[in-house]
Parts: sequence; structure tokens; C-alpha cells
Amino acid sequence: MPLFSTLPTEPSLLALSATIIGLLVVGVGSGTLAGLLGVGGGIIIVPALYWLLPLSGLEPALWLHVAIATSLAVIMPTALSSARAHYRRGGLDVKLLRLWGGPIALGALLGGLVARAISAQGLAIFFALAATAIALNLAFGGRHTKTEKPDLNEASLNDKAYKTKTPKDKTSQDEASQDEASQDEASQGEASQDKASKNEAPKSEAQATSPALSRTTRSPKSIIMNSAWFQPLAALGSGLGSALMGIGGGSFVVPILSMLGTPIHRAIGTAAALGIAVSLPATIGFIASGWSVPSRLPFSLGYVSLPLAVLIALSATPSARLGANLAHRAKPIVLRRIFALFLMVTVAKIAYTALF
Repeated sequence: MPLFSTLPTEPSLLALSATIIGLLVVGVGSGTLAGLLGVGGGIIIVPALYWLLPLSGLEPALWLHVAIATSLAVIMPTALSSARAHYRRGGLDVKLLRLWGGPIALGALLGGLVARAISAQGLAIFFALAATAIALNLAFGGRHTKTEKPDLNEASLNDKAYKTKTPKDKTSQDEASQDEASQDEASQGEASQDKASKNEAPKSEAQATSPALSRTTRSPKSIIMNSAWFQPLAALGSGLGSALMGIGGGSFVVPILSMLGTPIHRAIGTAAALGIAVSLPATIGFIASGWSVPSRLPFSLGYVSLPLAVLIALSATPSARLGANLAHRAKPIVLRRIFALFLMVTVAKIAYTALF
């Protein structure tokens, strides 16, 4: 049976060949981007499918639903390949993965189930707004990665300093021992001063621990982000938004983890692994919500087109390993801005099609 045989209008052989080649190219681009930026690749698959699906003869009202659902199906093997590559390089935070995995999967499942209740126009507006924010973040939000250094805690710095002492350090130790002797002589004189300052000490301690002062030292943003409920709710919202956009969640997860102080390479690797927790339940949701929809592409499960997903995954999965390796070597700011431009052009097309 031909690929598009049940559609009202069958595409020509030229259109079919162009679609297949285009899907393979999309797979390479999405897989590389998935490993490089930890975004799952969906943010390039959905716009690309939106450009290619008119060649299939599918009715316009289903373009975005099919593009999103098929993208989520492709993300599963791509995210797995990318996550394995990041794990080998130590770029995956297992503790964060456990904290975010459950809520983000629940949000993704809800997004897939409610997708049918959202019109093509409403879905297009949501995608356009969210994609615009993601494009701006890609273009202008990655500057902090240039000067980022490996995360070292205070204990490791002290150990390193202790192991790398120079002759000057030995001299400073001798001087320190002399200082200790002089401090013993001065301690008797300081004892009398300590007695005089005892009455003032409780007052200063009370000032230091007063609630009014502690509030001024923590901003509202810091209080919210350090609360126990912030990360589970952020994960739930990321899963819901990612499912409705057909992405793996990295576009939401990476900026949030970066704001929480996670090193960028570790945030990217963790987001790649969370793409599995997003794509699997979201794909199930889109299969269930689109099961009885008429005029779908042949060989589809709900909104998911299996032929399209297989063709993209064939080239996306190996490309994800390449992107993960590049993420630990290259500075991807140029690629981020080129892709942001492509995303904004696609947003304009989606918005124009939906509104006019």
C-alpha cells in the first residue's frame, strides 16, 4: 500500500521523494540539536513537519496535531541516545532526574490527552507564543555559558590548595607559628575587652538573626525558587507545555535548572534524559486522543504517523550522539542564533496560517 494511499489527494512521486529526503535531513538536524542543546529535537521537528505535511495531502486542520504527536514519538529514541552519551561524560544529575521525572511525566500525559480538545488555531497560537520565547532565549540567553567553569565546592578547593603548597606557603606557616605566640601574649589584654563587650554581643546577635533583616537578604525570586514545591510544579508545567509543543522539555528545563545553579553541561544532560519522561507518556496521550479522528495519514496510531516517525528517527538517533559530543567541546552560540532565526520564520508561518 502506498504511503499516502488513503488520502483524498495523492501526492506525486516527486513530492513523495522530496518529503522522504526532507525527513531524513530533519532527523540529522533534530538529533544534532538534541545532543548539543538538550532540547530533545522536537523544536526543529515540529516546524519542519509543518512545512512538509502540505505535500502529503493531509487536511490543514490536522497539520500541527500530527506534527506535534509524531515529533514526540521520534524524541523517545533520540533522547535515549543523547542521554547515554551525556551520562558517559558525567553530564547527568541522577538526583535531579528522580526529582523531576514523575511530575514532568504526569504533565506530559495530561498535555497529550487534552490536545484533541484544543483547536488547531488555539494550538498554533500557544506554539507560536512559546516558540517565540524559546527563540529569544536561544538567541540571547546563552551568554553565561561562555565563561562557565567546572563546579567546585569549597572543600575541594581547600584540598587542592593544601596539596599544591609552594615554598612560600612553608614560610607563611613559620610566620603563622610566630603569630600564635604573639597572640597568646595579647590574649590576656583582650580578655578584659571581652568582658566589657559581653553586654553588647547579645544585641548584635539578635540583630543578625532578626526576621526583618533575614527577609531583606533574600529576594522574592530566591524564596520561591528555593521552596519545596517550586521544582515539582516547574516539572509539571514543563511536561504539560512540552507535550503541547511536541518537544522534549529541554527548552523549559535547561533555563530553569540553570537559574537554580546547575552547571550548563549538567543541565543539558539531565534535560536530555528527561526527554524520555516527556515523550513516552505524551505520545500515549496523543495516540489515545487522536484514535478516532478521521482523515489521518495511513499507518497512524492516533495522531502519530509511524512512517514519518521512523524516517526521522533513522537519522536523528545517531546524530544525537554527535551533538552530545559537540556540546562538551564547542560553544554553540552561533548555532543557537541561526536556529532561533529559523524558529521565528516558522512562528510567522504558523501564526499566519492559523489566523488568516
